[in-house]
Amino acid sequence: MKRKKIIRCKEKEVVLVKKDFGMAAEWFKKATENGSGAAANALANLYFNGSGSPKDPKQGHHYLNLAVKFGDPNGVPALVNYYLRTTFIKTV
Repeated sequence: MKRKKIIRCKEKEVVLVKKDFGMAAEWFKKATENGSGAAANALANLYFNGSGSPKDPKQGHHYLNLAVKFGDPNGVPALVNYYLRTTFIKTV
């Protein structure tokens, strides 16, 4: 287990923890399996950016579709943006 850095700020303790995208991806997958559209959208972004897992646009597309299916309000704009980017890149 990594040591956490604890600092004191105005009589309160603040714990600084390093970002762990791999752990975030695991939790987003579990939440997606339980029907969370927001988690599916977040997981899609991790796959598109290669954060916490290798860059995988196909998986990102899959999770964006799930985000839309599960009713995430940000899913449709993200999916449209994905199609515009990939179509534009292929045609230019």
